[in-house]
Amino acid sequence: MNFKRFFNSLVTRLILFGTLVVFASAVARFHVLTNFLHDDLSEVAADQQSTIASYLAQDINYRIVERRRFLEQLARMLPAELLDQPEKLRSWLQERQELQPLFSMGLFVADANGAVITDYPPAAGRRNLSLAIFPDFHLVKEGKFIIGEPLLSLTDQRAILPMLAPVRDSGGKFVGVLGGVTALAAAGFLDHLQQARLGDSGSFLLVSPAKRLILASSR
Repeated sequence: MNFKRFFNSLVTRLILFGTLVVFASAVARFHVLTNFLHDDLSEVAADQQSTIASYLAQDINYRIVERRRFLEQLARMLPAELLDQPEKLRSWLQERQELQPLFSMGLFVADANGAVITDYPPAAGRRNLSLAIFPDFHLVKEGKFIIGEPLLSLTDQRAILPMLAPVRDSGGKFVGVLGGVTALAAAGFLDHLQQARLGDSGSFLLVSPAKRLILASSR
């Protein structure tokens, strides 16, 4: 066979050129398809993460609002005359706490000056506490509901979230404060966030932009 004549043949050249075109086209398509799938998968993953984060945010908001409504309702129901009867007031708190234990660290009541009168269940150091030292106390005296910034518990250094609701007498006068305290990691509050994961290495952070604090993390 005359190989020189074969390779110099126009038909052979056309076949080789066509093969080269097909190969180049396949490589280009592979490259374009790979980039497209990468971008598409990245977009799908971002959308999924955004959806999960949105769901968790709505769930956390619901749990906070649930506790707020409960505490506000209790503050409206609290008989003002019990502020002068600590033991009866403690029994009143006990009944409500055991019926609906939304606040894992319990409930407490302070007088109009911020001095804690009683609490349930009793927490070490809480009875000697004065709310007047907290910068937001004046807002409660003005009739506003306060969700405080996270603090460390006096007893076991757990991160806690306090909430305060104003108490008024029958004439609408401010006479005291009803408070509730929840541990951030308590069951039914933020424990699910701390257990949540995104794949093998992903995690969630709950951040307070106003306070520049990380409130909870699943890392």
